[in-house]
Amino acid sequence: MQRVAILLVVWCVGFISAEKPAVRLDKQKTLDIMQSLIQCVAETNVNPEVLIKMRNGDTFPDKVDSNVQKFVNCAFVKTGYGKKNGHVKGGKIVDLFPDNVKEEMRKVVEKCDSKDGKDPNETTYLFFKCFTEESPVHVVLE
Repeated sequence: MQRVAILLVVWCVGFISAEKPAVRLDKQKTLDIMQSLIQCVAETNVNPEVLIKMRNGDTFPDKVDSNVQKFVNCAFVKTGYGKKNGHVKGGKIVDLFPDNVKEEMRKVVEKCDSKDGKDPNETTYLFFKCFTEESPVHVVLE
């Protein structure tokens, strides 16, 4: 379990890129999110190595293992940023960001949350893929 936690930290922090400025979340939000991510790895049986491979690029593949989609959906729902139907709580996500990027983030969230997958897991995955590609910043959990 400790290995999974370490891989998740590496995965989350790994979304940092020199190409995009970083937005750091406060420690309590980070702790809450990390606890949810660890639970979701266990619940979905996602291979943490797959998460690391996804993290290594700024784009996500269109086709992924269903456990990856389940993991992403689980993470959003457990952290309170996702709905059971696969869509996200846009206002809550936008509130994570500093005022100087909120309007741009609102547009990204609206654009990315307009996609529907064949089920809630795919819908959340499509949102996360789009959000990762379109966001002008990287979220850093520390």
